[in-house]
Formats: sequence, structure tokens, C-alpha cells
Amino acid sequence: MALVWEKVNAYGHYQVRSAGKTVRLYKDGVFHSHYNPSRVVTRGVWDLLVLPALLHPPGSIRSVLMLGVGGGAAIHLLQQFINPAHITAIELDETHLYIAKRFFKARYRNTTLLHADAIEWVKKQASRKRPAQFDLIIDDLYGEENGEPQRAVAADAHWVGQTRQLLAKDGLLVTNFVSLPEMRTSHMIKRAGKADSFKSTFRFENPNYENVIVASSHRPCKRREFNQQLLNHRLLRTNTYRNSFSVRKIR
Repeated sequence: MALVWEKVNAYGHYQVRSAGKTVRLYKDGVFHSHYNPSRVVTRGVWDLLVLPALLHPPGSIRSVLMLGVGGGAAIHLLQQFINPAHITAIELDETHLYIAKRFFKARYRNTTLLHADAIEWVKKQASRKRPAQFDLIIDDLYGEENGEPQRAVAADAHWVGQTRQLLAKDGLLVTNFVSLPEMRTSHMIKRAGKADSFKSTFRFENPNYENVIVASSHRPCKRREFNQQLLNHRLLRTNTYRNSFSVRKIR
């Protein structure tokens, strides 16, 4: 892929590469995001961050909180398949926001891109008497260490408790884990099936990536309803696409 833009600063080495209409973001050698306006579906991790929203009824997800923006590929997917009333997307790395706007074209009237520390932002919101409420929260908070992606905050009881305070009554929390062992140590998996846990928990995977995406819902969800929603979307209903990922119900 051709190098179209590059920057080195105190936070890392950024590269935007392109091939035809496809653009990719790399930071410190780690592949962060991918976007092609002619093919919004990526068949990658970014799809799996958004597909769990189809566990909920059409039109029920009106407000979305994205923790971590990257290049903004998931924002395009949300617009295409969920069409929420508003998206609040928080990113610590100001250069990522610049790239998302300039190269990934993640600019929509219903989307607010905030330059802030998402961990501190959630903490501040959760401490309020009436914290902001979201129908969908996507936790994709990652950094890099020795060229490998690392979660910026452990999905322990404290963190999950804070994010749950920002979830609407029937809300959905989607969390990106870099590996299966990391997922297994998370609070939502340890508490699956307990009285105080989420009512439904699903696991999404793509065989080409080690990441495991966990969708935890306050609403009882059924796999057949998810499958029906896939069939409602022309780009998602093909056998080839549906066979590109797996969904397993944990609870």
C-alpha cells in the first residue's frame, strides 16, 4: 500500500496508507483501522464492534458512546446499519482524531468527536447524580506496548461498574479483548449467570483475528433475532459474510 501521510511525535509514529479507495491507519507498526467508502463492511474486528447492536430491536439504539476512535471505521458502520440519533466518540490521541476526520471521513452531523481521556471521562460521568445514559457503549480502549496492542484499562469490577452506570436500562455494552485469556478474566465473564449480572452475554469472533468481542446486554437477547436482523441488511445477509465470523451465547 502507498504511504499517503506520516507523522512522528511524542506519542508515536503514525502512517496512513492507501490502495485504491482503501485507507489504513498504522501507529508504531500496529494496524489500527481500515476504511473503504465503497465497501463499508470490513470483515474485520471493526464489524464485530458494531454487529452486536443487532441483538437489540431495530430503532432501539438511539444514543451511542464510543470509547476509543482509532480511524473511525466503526463510526461508518454505525451510521450504515444502526443509524443512531447521536454518537459521542472519545479519543485520547488527538492525531487519531485528525486522521479520522481527514482521511477516514468520519464527519457526521450526529457524531461528536471529543479529544479527552475516556477513562477519566467515564469516571467523571459515573460520579454525577444523573450520569449521561447511552443505549450502546463500545469499549475499544487500546494502546501499544512493544508493537503489540494492549488494553488501556482492565475490564474489572470497578471499570465495568462505572460503564454500567452510563448504560440505559436496556443498554448494551460491547467490549474488545485482545485475546481469549484476557476475555476469560474479565468481570462480565466471571459474573455471567449471577443475579446482578447482565441478562444476556454473547461472544463474537473472527477467525483471522485473535480479538474476542463480548456483548453484554441488560435486555434478554436471542440469537434468532440477531440472525433476522442480518437478513434485513443487503450487505450482511450473504452466506459468505455470515460465515466470516462466529457468535456464541455465553448466557
